This record gives sequence, C-alpha cells and structure tokens, in this order.
Amino acid sequence: MCKRYGSRYQSRAVPGAQINHSQNVRVWECKIVVPADEELPDGFDLPPRRAAIDMIEKHGVTVLACFSGWGGVLTEAEKKAYGESK
Repeated sequence: MCKRYGSRYQSRAVPGAQINHSQNVRVWECKIVVPADEELPDGFDLPPRRAAIDMIEKHGVTVLACFSGWGGVLTEAEKKAYGESK
C-alpha cells in the first residue's frame, strides 16, 4: 500500500518497501498537459495522484511508490500526437 500521511499521499518510495533495482516491476506513466501560463495552486497534483493510487489499490494491486510533479517533459512523439511538434 502507498504510505498515507493523514489525507496526504507521499510522492516518493514508500518507507520500508522492499524494492531492489533488480526486482521486476511495472511502471504506469501518465502525463497531464496544461498550458504553461496556467496558475497551479500548491498541492494541485494531490487529487489526481490520490485517485490513481486508490483505484490501483482498489483492484488489489500493491503500489510500491508514487511520483508526481509539474517538471515533466514530452517526448517528440507525444508532442506530435497533440500537434506541438517543432
């Protein structure tokens, strides 16, 4: 289970989780794209992160870690997929 602090969900590896780098894991990646000039309030990523964790755990799958943040970048293929190619 992903570690919760009250109503907060942490955004890093779960303390005590036994993950070694040779362990086979699956990583689900989801990128949310918003306009660069949008003002994003503190903690804005908490609700979608919580929803993803809750839904995965609801289906009996253990969440070993959860990472999120607004510093991501798009690959060239992703840029082309929605028309932002150079």
